[in-house]
Amino acid sequence: MPDSDTEFFVLCDYGQGGAWVIIAAESAEQIRGKYPMLQVFEDAPPMLDSVAIAAIRDAGVQRIDAAPAGWLAELAVR
Repeated sequence: MPDSDTEFFVLCDYGQGGAWVIIAAESAEQIRGKYPMLQVFEDAPPMLDSVAIAAIRDAGVQRIDAAPAGWLAELAVR
């Protein structure tokens, strides 16, 4: 990951729950430009405990400039 990238917690809130991912990007605005429907957190989300944060981190970090994987692939603005 380049030194200029930061890791952001990102939430897809679908009403009855949500899906989390960590995206490495230069800025929160870069993520919002590609995924405008997602909530981007610049700090650790206050609603998550340390166990949830660890589970999200264990799932891996997606890079903003990589091809989106999983549920992100359906949301990317082209």
